[in-house]
Amino acid sequence: METTEEISLVELFHILRQGLGRIIVTTVAGLAVAAVLTFVVMTPKYQSTTDLVVNDTNSNSEQVDQSTLQANLTLLNTYQSIIKKPVVLEKVIEETGVDLSVQELNDMISVQNDNNSLVFSVTVQSTSPKVSATLANAIAKHFSEEVKRIMNVNNVSILTVAEPAQGPVSPKPILNLLIGAIIGGAIGVIWQLIRYATDRTVKDEAFFDEIGLPVLGMIPELSDKELTESRLKSLSSQKTSEARRSFRRRKGGQD
Repeated sequence: METTEEISLVELFHILRQGLGRIIVTTVAGLAVAAVLTFVVMTPKYQSTTDLVVNDTNSNSEQVDQSTLQANLTLLNTYQSIIKKPVVLEKVIEETGVDLSVQELNDMISVQNDNNSLVFSVTVQSTSPKVSATLANAIAKHFSEEVKRIMNVNNVSILTVAEPAQGPVSPKPILNLLIGAIIGGAIGVIWQLIRYATDRTVKDEAFFDEIGLPVLGMIPELSDKELTESRLKSLSSQKTSEARRSFRRRKGGQD
C-alpha cells in the first residue's frame, strides 16, 4: 500500500513537472490580475475612530454604585442605535456638507464596544482620510447633543478625537498579490491534471499490463546525446549513399 502511494506521488510530481511552464504562466497571470485590481481598479479606503464614554455626571457621589453602572451598560445598546439614526446623521451631513444620503453615511459607520465597558468607538470609513476624521468627530458631537435632548441626560463624553489616517486600511497589496498568485498557480495545476487525465496516448507498458494485452515491442527513449549521435550517423549514411550513387553515374558515363 505504501509503495502504491509513493508511486502515485512520484507520478503526480512528474505530471506537474511536465506542465511546469504552464503553471508558471498562470501564476504570473494571477499575480498580474491581482496587481491591476489592487493598484488600478480598487479605491483605497481610510478609516478614523473616535471614542466616547458613558458616565454618571448627574450623580453627586464620588463612587458609582453597581446599579448605576449596570444602568449605563444597558443604555449602551440604545446609544449605539441612536448614533446611526437620521436624527443624528442629517445634522452631520448638514454641518460637513458631504454629498451623501443618510443611508450612504449609515453604511460607512461602525460602532463597537467591549463587554462590560462603558467606552464605545465610532469608526467611519471613506475614500478620504480627512473626510473620515471629519465625519467621525461630527457624529460624536451631534450624538452627544441629541442624547442630552432625547434622553434628558448628560452622561456621554468624547474620550478621544478622530484623526486622519496615515494609510489606507484597504486594499491590502501583499495579501491580494499572494491570493492572486495562489489562485493562478492552482489554475495551472488543475489545467495540467485535466490535460493529463484526458490524454489518451499510451505512455508505457503498464497500460497493457492493466488491460491484459501482450507487449509486442518497445521503442526505446533516446537521451539527447544518443539522439544527436543517431542523427549524425543517419546524416553520414545519407552522404555515403549519395557519394556511391554519384560514383556509379560517373562510371556508367565513362563506359
